[in-house]
Amino acid sequence: MSIQFKKIFEETKEKYELNLIAGDDGLDSIMYWLYIAEDPDNVAFFRSGELVITTGVLIRNDSDALLRFIKTLKTKDTCGLIINTGKYINREEIPDTVINYCNKNNFPLLTMPWHIHIYDISRDYYNRIFYDSTKDDDLSNALHNICNDAKPATEYRTLLEKHNLNPEQTYRLSIINLLKNDGSNFDMKTIPDYAYYLNLLRFSFIRHNFTGHLFLDGSLIIVVAKDITSNNLRILLSDIESRLPSSKNYFTYHIGISDVAVNMSILPVAYNHALYALRFATATKVSHSFYDDLGVLKLIYEIKDVSVIEKYVHDKLGKVLDYDSQHNTALKDTLKSYLLNQGNISAVASECFCHRNTVSNRIELLTNELDLHIEDRKERFELMVALFLRDHTFMT
Repeated sequence: MSIQFKKIFEETKEKYELNLIAGDDGLDSIMYWLYIAEDPDNVAFFRSGELVITTGVLIRNDSDALLRFIKTLKTKDTCGLIINTGKYINREEIPDTVINYCNKNNFPLLTMPWHIHIYDISRDYYNRIFYDSTKDDDLSNALHNICNDAKPATEYRTLLEKHNLNPEQTYRLSIINLLKNDGSNFDMKTIPDYAYYLNLLRFSFIRHNFTGHLFLDGSLIIVVAKDITSNNLRILLSDIESRLPSSKNYFTYHIGISDVAVNMSILPVAYNHALYALRFATATKVSHSFYDDLGVLKLIYEIKDVSVIEKYVHDKLGKVLDYDSQHNTALKDTLKSYLLNQGNISAVASECFCHRNTVSNRIELLTNELDLHIEDRKERFELMVALFLRDHTFMT
């Protein structure tokens, strides 16, 4: 998973004599990189998720400069500041205004004594970041191959178990698709520092103490969660949604959620089920859809030969659709309303915005000229199935 600043702080605070003097509540943030900064005017070089180290050489003679510097770091969404104290800035010289600002804004402020070399801590932290990034990449590649049925989960057992992902446990898979307003795909890699952003989404697992992983598959964001209930999955996805790119005028998103995979060998099936649910969410313009909630549409998914569905619809509704096309009528809509309202002419007239006599004439046309036996219970059922299939052709 992503490096949590709190974790790396706890592991190294004694070695580098780090003292957290403010902003304790901000330690839960993600640390993506380390940046050594002396010039507070170089704001363009600060990036989200960076931990900044400074000796304070350029701000030592300005009592307000440190506060302005920290406000800039907070604006750039860095994860904290370490001041190498003892030469240019002493601990007792850090004003209360700085301490109060960091506490109020949950911005971690730490001190490190002068005899600790910046080179030593930076090399250590770079190695940790690189190692963690490599682990994330390895896990992402493994899950990508498993989900796409390229390799079995058993080939990655050692790697998976290092991340507490036992291949024999249950999993649920969600697929998030970001779309621009013109309907084209939104690529996460177009976001500056997308790797940090992806780690920010992964942090949702840490925040809620869930186990799993999140990775990119082309333009799709894949979320694999272990042993998670539907309610907890909603919590996880809600947190991830809140961290998606914030420009809603520029893009929208849809999420497809699979049924439960009893073990990792079923992930390819769960992946396809999540894609199917995603297709439904996208077509119906809802934010998310569970495969378990698709009902009879799951039966359509299992029909691999689409021509079977097309032939069934044509056999049942072909004459009605042809008549509507040739005469610019609405027999299909009238038939659907008639069946749904169990033959109540008044209800059909109200729903179709026409007179009762018009409805009666259309029903007579359907039964006499087009030879539909709509009084027969079996025929009504089969016509409803055909109408349903036609309304959901986007799912075939």
